[in-house]
Amino acid sequence: MQAELDTAIQLNSRAAIEILQVGREQTPVVVIDDFALDIQAVIAHASQQTFTPPSEAAYPGVRAPLPRPYIFSLLDGVFKLIYQLYRVPAQLRMQPQNFVYSLVSQTPEQLSSRQRLPHYDSHYLYHFALMHYLNPGPHGGTAFYRHKPTGFETISQPRRVPYIAAVQAHMAGYGEPDNAYIHDSTDQFEQIGQVAYRPNRLLIYPGFLLHSGLIDTDSDIDSNPVTGRLTANLFIEFR
Repeated sequence: MQAELDTAIQLNSRAAIEILQVGREQTPVVVIDDFALDIQAVIAHASQQTFTPPSEAAYPGVRAPLPRPYIFSLLDGVFKLIYQLYRVPAQLRMQPQNFVYSLVSQTPEQLSSRQRLPHYDSHYLYHFALMHYLNPGPHGGTAFYRHKPTGFETISQPRRVPYIAAVQAHMAGYGEPDNAYIHDSTDQFEQIGQVAYRPNRLLIYPGFLLHSGLIDTDSDIDSNPVTGRLTANLFIEFR
């Protein structure tokens, strides 16, 4: 219990904040370097957890719950920025969705066709993903994509059905994607930006933005929280 209590983080007043405008749609993506003064307690806490595969099939690895003090202190430091940058209506309130440590563990041969493509987390306008890179690198970062047949970079509610239909039609005509993690552009997706992995870097982006981890099969497929591509993933909505 004490180990969890010690995981509250102090925000670094000298953290470097960069706002990227991704793609033709100019979707804001927040990158904050040296986000916390110290993340060693969080990393130590992760090393003591039991990681298991998630109930949903989308994530190619294992996960464990994040400690509550860490969650509260992190969100307290960024929620005003999210409200302002993404113009979240003031009457909406932040609601938790999922808070987990994540480690990639599946080899390319184990991936489903869905896991070999970029994905979106939610079509809801005010759903956001926060990713805190924790362990020392080198590890792969995160990339963002445009779907070439439709031109979509974000999958909002009106785009969801035509996007899914276009992806299915492409696979019916050209076959399933290569049995590998996506990295660069393909015949169906164009990479429109990326953020490199760096310890203590916080990444914030809307859940409807097409994205994928840039998984390095030499360094990132590792279910050991001491050596793997350990990230803290927080998903929130404003309702």
